[in-house]
Amino acid sequence: MGYRALELVIQSAQGLRNVHNAPQLRKMNPFALVSIRDNNNNLHSSEEQTPIDSEGNTNPKWNFHVTFNIDITRVKENHLALVVKIKSRRITGNRDVGEVRVLITELEGFGDANAVAERHVSRNVVNLDGTSQQGEGTLNFSYKFGNTVQHPPASTVNIGNSATPNVQRRPGTARRFMGKFKDELGAGLASVAATTAIGAVLTNFNPFGAESSAADPSGVDLSGAESTVADPSGVDLSGVDSSANYPVDDANDEEGY
Repeated sequence: MGYRALELVIQSAQGLRNVHNAPQLRKMNPFALVSIRDNNNNLHSSEEQTPIDSEGNTNPKWNFHVTFNIDITRVKENHLALVVKIKSRRITGNRDVGEVRVLITELEGFGDANAVAERHVSRNVVNLDGTSQQGEGTLNFSYKFGNTVQHPPASTVNIGNSATPNVQRRPGTARRFMGKFKDELGAGLASVAATTAIGAVLTNFNPFGAESSAADPSGVDLSGAESTVADPSGVDLSGVDSSANYPVDDANDEEGY
């Protein structure tokens, strides 16, 4: 049957029901999830998220652009619908506000093989169980169909004015935190590596040069077998038997180290 693009603009919602506790004290932070689904709620596209309107409360505005490339035969056989789920962001867990579900075959212009002019629609928001109550609100969106083509277009989802070969979703709080954590961890590991390298250089650094004959503070020469540095006591340690004449003080030796 062919394929065609369904270009959408999820514009705004009005008169939504505030689903938070103490709604008179707490505003909503509404956003919407947009997708193509069948009667069993199975996904037949990606699910795209609008921005969060933290100021709109029960009358949010998004003006979110998204394009789905649809298979006309699959739309008819599976009774596919455009589904817009409205939620309100909360740190302790998002709250469901309601949804709008419209069969694609019922969108005006679907039966026309040629591109159609943009159309504006307002639909009632209903509960997730499909019932509607007074004060649930309305969703406003616009759409238009592209020309019918015989071969499937490139597998892209257009968001705004850009097209991406793989759908790029807005990262959630946890993903943004993990990304920041990995960046900071990498910087921390680099700092540790640099500190270790500097420590190694300082450990091997000899301020007396390669020919130095500096002695250990204990008086024992650590610089080479040919050293003639003597113990502060005046006893020469360069001879074979000199160690026998060196007075050992165990208590002082432990204290020095």
